[in-house]
Amino acid sequence: MESIITRIQKLLALGERGGTEAEADSAMRKVHELLARHNLSLDDVKGVPLEEGYAEDLTEASSRQLWQDHIWSAVAKLYFCRHFKRTGRSGIHHMVIGKPSNIAVVKYITAYLIRTGDALAKEAAAGHDSKQTFINSFRKGFACRIYGRVDEEIKNARAGKMTDSSTGRTLIVLPVYEKANRDIAGFLASHGMHPRDARSRLAISDRAGFVAGREAANTVSLATNAVGLAGVRQIAGQGGDGA
Repeated sequence: MESIITRIQKLLALGERGGTEAEADSAMRKVHELLARHNLSLDDVKGVPLEEGYAEDLTEASSRQLWQDHIWSAVAKLYFCRHFKRTGRSGIHHMVIGKPSNIAVVKYITAYLIRTGDALAKEAAAGHDSKQTFINSFRKGFACRIYGRVDEEIKNARAGKMTDSSTGRTLIVLPVYEKANRDIAGFLASHGMHPRDARSRLAISDRAGFVAGREAANTVSLATNAVGLAGVRQIAGQGGDGA
């Protein structure tokens, strides 16, 4: 697990240097490929099972930053996990169910995307009279588009349109997604848990800010590798499929 996390951190560091949605999007896309290979290795397509148990992980959440719920839900779904919100005496928490290695990636990517969304919103709000209102709406537009992009990415992956960039071979990840869904449902049932989807309707106060957040994301092609092919291939190729 340390190997895969280290390699993902290096990928995201490449993307984060530019601080744009292009870097965030392409880094997330490459990490998806890397983690898909990792999960295929764990579930063992060759017949020697290397099972990793499922677990739940809690991260402190805010009731005032609902746009972040969309990021959490999207990223968890992309990386073979599920995200819910838990409210109790100890406060509000993001709850992620999945394999520990996948959960670690979900938390890392989510934090990265939230930082990116914040930075872009503040940059875009410069000069606006109602700066905070614009920022809040921009964040929501950013989060909604991230969720949409993730849906597109998952559909492509499930349809067999995801390839290993180092070999050119198709990564057959549909069975991985289906198994993850079954295992998570079993985990929830065995623990008597009946959580609901954490996402809620986002109220938009500044239409221009919301549209700006979405449009900024829409200008980036999912087929563009903005972090640089050479750097990505070098990092993704280190240590094989590395668990």
